[in-house]
Amino acid sequence: MSEQDRDPELLAGADSAALARRVARNTAAPLAATVVERGLGLLLAIYAARVLGPLGVGAYGVAQNVWQFASIIADFGLGTLLTREVARDRPAAAQRTAATVGLRLVLAAACAPAAALVALLYSDRAILITVVLLAAGLFPAAIAGALSAVFAGHERMTPPAAIQLVGGALTATLGFAVLAVGWGIIGLGGVSLVVGLLTAVVFLWLVRRRYFMPRIALRPRELRPQLHESWPLMLNNLLNSIFFRSDIQVLGAFRGARAVGHYSNAFRIIDAIGLLPSRFVLALFPVLSRRAAPGDASFLGVYRLAVKLLLGIAVPIALSITVLSSDITRLLWGARFLPESAIALQILVWYVPGSFWNGLTQYVLIAVGQQRWITVGFFLATAFNVVANLLLVPRYGLVAAAWTTVASEVVLFVPFAVIVRRSLGTLPFWREALPPLVGGLAAAAVALGLGQLGSPALVVAGAALSVYAIVWLAQRPLDREEWQLVAGLWRRAEPR
Repeated sequence: MSEQDRDPELLAGADSAALARRVARNTAAPLAATVVERGLGLLLAIYAARVLGPLGVGAYGVAQNVWQFASIIADFGLGTLLTREVARDRPAAAQRTAATVGLRLVLAAACAPAAALVALLYSDRAILITVVLLAAGLFPAAIAGALSAVFAGHERMTPPAAIQLVGGALTATLGFAVLAVGWGIIGLGGVSLVVGLLTAVVFLWLVRRRYFMPRIALRPRELRPQLHESWPLMLNNLLNSIFFRSDIQVLGAFRGARAVGHYSNAFRIIDAIGLLPSRFVLALFPVLSRRAAPGDASFLGVYRLAVKLLLGIAVPIALSITVLSSDITRLLWGARFLPESAIALQILVWYVPGSFWNGLTQYVLIAVGQQRWITVGFFLATAFNVVANLLLVPRYGLVAAAWTTVASEVVLFVPFAVIVRRSLGTLPFWREALPPLVGGLAAAAVALGLGQLGSPALVVAGAALSVYAIVWLAQRPLDREEWQLVAGLWRRAEPR
């Protein structure tokens, strides 16, 4: 036996190093797959906007929205629950997976007809057929989702990431093809179903080869415990989806698919921006968790620093896109989406600063053991979102939907701010918001002036970002210790 085998400290160090490498690998692969998949999806969306126009894009947005709500209920949080159970008891993985697949298929059988009934309310044949095709995909998704959780429970994230990447490439390729031959949104629904079936087949083959023979089991005695444990997860996902998607349903019902087309393309840009802070917050979460112990004064310092950095990114993005929204809309979606999509984008982008702050604060609340407030906050914000959309969208259309989204983020901020002040004794926001706000205003002024002179969009964006960086740094938003902490957050950790 080697010296390392006999020395517990060396063995612990080796285990820590192996764990760090595994976590890094399991984070990098899904992140890379998601970024590439989103990029391919954006290319397909740009092409679809040119082929389908606002009416077709809106019709598909309505169909996708109906499917998304159905898929959340059909999943019912069972994928997350199965990941936990497989990680805890791997010998029982085959039995638990069979029970999860059986229950998810039952839920899919209940949700698919319900989605079709909702689609009937729109009195549009293309939307109905597309929803039926998307809803049929709930069945292969039930199988693929459960088997993907098996890999997650075994801490093997690379195979699902590879399948996600191939699926995204296949969806984009087939999507371009069906749009080119004129099959429209029904063709896109068919592509989703085909890719879902192929994904389920690949997962079945991989799980059979690596772990066990997948089966389907439905045990009535286990249904109630499964649903009891998983329903809070489903509720959080559903509230989150309603928070972001109720405006699509209300807008489609009162203003039609064309308005949804203009609005959904603007929201797609905002959704893409949301990827920016995710890596930073996920990297910061272990640091927050370690420093959340009582008496550790550095926790608040890390939180304040993170707020400064995230707002330092969010504010210039919001101000710049407000000025350049018409150019962005014309470049990505075409002139047919002007001016409605540009107007929606000008408003929706002001959701970004609050979203960055709230996204960080969710992890802060988890770190200090106050995660129950996340559900409370989303419940309040979702209730406000639905009521405001129902009251305002019928009269004011997509402008009301966009402002409601921005206001809902403010509503979500309130309960988060209350519990942060109660838990930490202070609220790191107002003082930290001033430097990026001043820098963003200066950048917006430069962008507006150059835009009036007819300068190219790239020149305008480059000049605005340069001005923002100079003004922001001139205010010395970070002190020496904070700069050192920024460097420390990204420094490679050495095993003890």
